Amino acid sequence: MALLELLDHFTSKKALRNAYSFISIEIPDEEIHYINLKDLPLDFHKTNKSELWKMTDDLFFRKKTLAIKVPSILIKNEFNVILNPTHPLYNKINVLAKEPAFLDAHYASLL
Repeated sequence: MALLELLDHFTSKKALRNAYSFISIEIPDEEIHYINLKDLPLDFHKTNKSELWKMTDDLFFRKKTLAIKVPSILIKNEFNVILNPTHPLYNKINVLAKEPAFLDAHYASLL
């Protein structure tokens, strides 16, 4: 899911050449803010992405929220967890596993 989001949101070939990793993490449930589908416009898949970011900005910039679980715009019934690296507990996230994410070079040519 994260790789698909990366391909959708980055429009720079340079960004796709960066080194990325897939990680499995553990976050206490009480540190995750859930954005429910019922709190979004019915056609949120068609909503301007910058409008959706405005919904999360306050939570991050006030450092109130370590993680936000949001519905995916790309795939129905899937979710993304966005981490706040400025949150005081960010360094306490438990990394369970990490592996390099290799992206075939031909994807960069699609941009």
